[in-house]
Amino acid sequence: MFLTKFLFLAVIFLLTTAQVATTPRWGIPTNPFNCSIAALGTTLTQCQAAPATGLKNYISSVTCASTTSTASTCLVRYGTGTNCATGTTSILPTLQSPANTGQPTNLSFSPVPLIPTAANAICVIGGSATNTTFVVITGFVAT
Repeated sequence: MFLTKFLFLAVIFLLTTAQVATTPRWGIPTNPFNCSIAALGTTLTQCQAAPATGLKNYISSVTCASTTSTASTCLVRYGTGTNCATGTTSILPTLQSPANTGQPTNLSFSPVPLIPTAANAICVIGGSATNTTFVVITGFVAT
């Protein structure tokens, strides 16, 4: 009888801890997103809209590359208002966008994503009006 109770409690303990270990601390992703901007210049441009109050746009990866044979840059920011015009904050340092003949800059933030402030959009700005940048940002919306 003692052994049966012990095994029962051991199984319950293992099931409980396994559930806790597999649930991310930022909540279960509710809406994955993949936004891209094909010819980003020197204007701050929204890539992912702001989620509802209490939700955040978690960033899983950022890829950027120049659309021309000359290198450029890109800067990922977040904020509110049209094209993140209000409360604009950089979430990463300026990234180099290599020429379109080379490998793009690709950053992955897994298993821990970048976490901007709740209810903020994700925007990007390029470093040159003539050497535009192609940008792809993936992530998810959660609490």
